Amino acid sequence: MTNVAVARTNLGIYSAAEVDLAISEAKLALGSNYSVTDIAARNALVKLTVGDNVFVVNDGDGKWASYVVTAITDGNGSTATFEKIMDKDVYLNAISAEAVKSAYEMNDNTNAFTDAEKAQLASDAALLSVVNADSTTDGSFRKVSADALAEAKTYTDTREAAITAAYTSSAGNAEATAKAYTDTRESAITVAYKSYADQAKAAAISTASSALNTEVSTLNTSISTKLAKSENLSDLSNVATARTNLDVYSKSEIDAQVQNVVVSSMKYKSELVPVSGDLITLTHAPIDGSVLNNEFVIHTDSENNSFFIPVTVTETAGGKEFLLQPDQPNQFNGSSVRVQYLYI
Repeated sequence: MTNVAVARTNLGIYSAAEVDLAISEAKLALGSNYSVTDIAARNALVKLTVGDNVFVVNDGDGKWASYVVTAITDGNGSTATFEKIMDKDVYLNAISAEAVKSAYEMNDNTNAFTDAEKAQLASDAALLSVVNADSTTDGSFRKVSADALAEAKTYTDTREAAITAAYTSSAGNAEATAKAYTDTRESAITVAYKSYADQAKAAAISTASSALNTEVSTLNTSISTKLAKSENLSDLSNVATARTNLDVYSKSEIDAQVQNVVVSSMKYKSELVPVSGDLITLTHAPIDGSVLNNEFVIHTDSENNSFFIPVTVTETAGGKEFLLQPDQPNQFNGSSVRVQYLYI
């Protein structure tokens, strides 16, 4: 292979150096974890970066320790700066009960909590419960008998039931009275409004109808006056001028125009047409469906004898087909006849 780089590009893959670089950059971003046997093995590490973690099984005292790289010079452990973040002694002391107690009581705002103090708090809580049970809302102390409490509750329940019943009855009566009054007023208002609305509507319809009748009458009078002379144009003083104003032709002018068109477009045709059975088909459709020679066609035989054969136009072939009426059917079949006609 002459060009490995081009081949990798075509295949869309990385070279070994590019892969190593990507791994190195990933380590820079996330940090790497190492586990070694002792400090000498830690210092022998290479390609270290800031943030890497190194776990040392024997930190020189036969116990484990954990370090983090805080500074580097050339990536080698021998020139890197390590900071111990945890070791076995700190880990064990940090979770013992004695260590927790000692650390708690070392604060300036905390004191030791003894069993004697715990017992005193329990006694104070019991005394407070008794005081609350025998006290009244005004702060005085009075022991109330169970019978008195029961009698007071019975009296309270009875009064509460009576008040509830009276209130319910009163509220129900008031609601019924208010509803009856409202229904009566609503009915009266509805009747009055409907009556007023009907009267107003009837008055409005009457007024509108009267105005409309007046307007229609006026319009009819105007139409009758204006169109009376236009019904048949019999009162025109000058028919020719009227036609000129309307830009139209008179009947005689139209007839002349049509005649000129017909005459100028009319052509004479004389043709020899073969007979099939008793039928002939012309090249053009004759004017008015008629041929010349008084509706006859002419057949001349080999001896120059002429036969005048009557014909009639058929209903097919666009007016070009004619039916011969010889003395005998098919008398001139296979022969030819001379036809003369006018066509447009």
